[in-house]
Amino acid sequence: MQQTGGTDVEAARQQAIAQIENMSKLMAIGKAMNLDVTGEYEKYVAQLGGADIKSQLGISDDLFNFLCYTDVYSAKVQSVFAEEQGVNFEEYFKNNFWRAKHLLLMTQDKTDEEKAEIKAKIDGLYEQVKNGADFDALIKEHNEDPGVDSNPDGHIFTTQEMVPEFEDGVKNIKVGEFNLVETSYGYHIVQRLALDETPEKFEEFLKQSNSKISNAVIDAAEFEKYVEDRFKVNKALINVKYDSNNYINNLQYYVYI
Repeated sequence: MQQTGGTDVEAARQQAIAQIENMSKLMAIGKAMNLDVTGEYEKYVAQLGGADIKSQLGISDDLFNFLCYTDVYSAKVQSVFAEEQGVNFEEYFKNNFWRAKHLLLMTQDKTDEEKAEIKAKIDGLYEQVKNGADFDALIKEHNEDPGVDSNPDGHIFTTQEMVPEFEDGVKNIKVGEFNLVETSYGYHIVQRLALDETPEKFEEFLKQSNSKISNAVIDAAEFEKYVEDRFKVNKALINVKYDSNNYINNLQYYVYI
């Protein structure tokens, strides 16, 4: 058993290193292509919880910046590749993504009696919403979704990102309409929102979803060849150093162009 566990750990370590090496290549390529990722980096850090998150994670400034920039550059290079392949990101986004906000009352680990009380409460709230009550105010007062504060514009998602009942509940209504759905989490009052609320918001939402679109439309083999070809042309040198004794917490990565 010990040997199996050790083998599993080593396999996981090698997989992590391979992933970082690949992302390092993408960052090196992105830099060589002079891709500007300033805005994407700032937004990425903000989504993580701000620069203060690195002290909570217990990692150095250099390592934090490296990990963030590799993610941002990876997404940017994927986007460039997709555009070169003629993928229309705007059309794909419009046809395959949805936006919604919701009010959730949790039913996990509740008794049947408690669930009945929660159902009665959500039914009452749903009636208020249908009669014109301020949905945002009700969300602020009653919502039990801990992630709502990090998604002030609502959830933007594509197929199979949300549980099926939530996804279907949003797709089956028009923009501005409400629906009441039950999932494994509990009862949700959902409101479908427009992706193109304003031109500025549409552009913002599209950029946020670029990496998801890239992953959906990119041919993995073609992209791998694209990366290797540009890696050779730009003669980028990548040197990855790591502490094999504690690879999760003490990986140290350095990228040189």
